[in-house]
Amino acid sequence: MTSKQVEKGMSPGAIEKLKKDEGFRSEPYPDGKNSKSIGYGIHESAHPDIFHKYGSPITKEQGHNQLTQVVERHERDLKNRLGSETWERLTQGQRDAIQRTAYNAGPKRTAETIGPDLKAGNPDKAADKLEKMAPQGMVGDRKVDLTARRRKEAEDFRQSGNQATGNCSMM
Repeated sequence: MTSKQVEKGMSPGAIEKLKKDEGFRSEPYPDGKNSKSIGYGIHESAHPDIFHKYGSPITKEQGHNQLTQVVERHERDLKNRLGSETWERLTQGQRDAIQRTAYNAGPKRTAETIGPDLKAGNPDKAADKLEKMAPQGMVGDRKVDLTARRRKEAEDFRQSGNQATGNCSMM
């Protein structure tokens, strides 16, 4: 596969990064003020059907299945919101970075934030915005700093664009 050719869905390496970043919990745990998450951060209010699919406790395999279902759902949503033409111009690494950010920030917010820059052919501006999205998360009532994670996702987005085109230009 050339650097511009793209797999369907998030790459296996990006899934593993996301699993490592999220960590695994077999039992539901508080996530935000009025909700819970399970497995690799599957949020009950965002994805109730997936959250409740296996009951609890869940195995790592079930957690992996839940994660891939959410990622597939997010990818369809991102592609729809950004437009097929814009989505298809992205490299696999750029798509992976966007999807890892959208896992916490949500596909709607992610697409609304970076979509205009991607459509205008300004991937560096899109990467700058990815880096600033969802800098904090919640585990129960405790804030979690996600700035290093967002920085890495933006860096991965930039590097993937540079590898594909030599200058991160999408046109």
